[in-house]
Amino acid sequence: MEIITDLASLQTSFVQLDRVIQITNRRVNALELIVIPNIADVIKYIDQELEEQERESKYIAKKVVENKGRGSEENKEGDKGDEDPNEDEVIIEEEEKQEYFMDEFSDASDDDLF
Repeated sequence: MEIITDLASLQTSFVQLDRVIQITNRRVNALELIVIPNIADVIKYIDQELEEQERESKYIAKKVVENKGRGSEENKEGDKGDEDPNEDEVIIEEEEKQEYFMDEFSDASDDDLF
């Protein structure tokens, strides 16, 4: 009789262990198939944005140098250089991209994955 109760206890333990293994497998799959690819996409997006900002910075620096050269020539003639009217548009576009990024990736929670 003791052997039967020991076997029943072992069977119950195996069933619980199997359930825990299934839950762990689901979590691993969620990480491999959802979370890690999303993080990789975020990293790729951030890299692209940083590269774009670097290009913009180089372009702006180049334009500033050109405008200084042109501005000093115009100042000699009595004219003043105008500000770039597209600069405000670039700032607005960057803010919109940041808002989109935050909206896109802040809605998902870890609880939705499991």
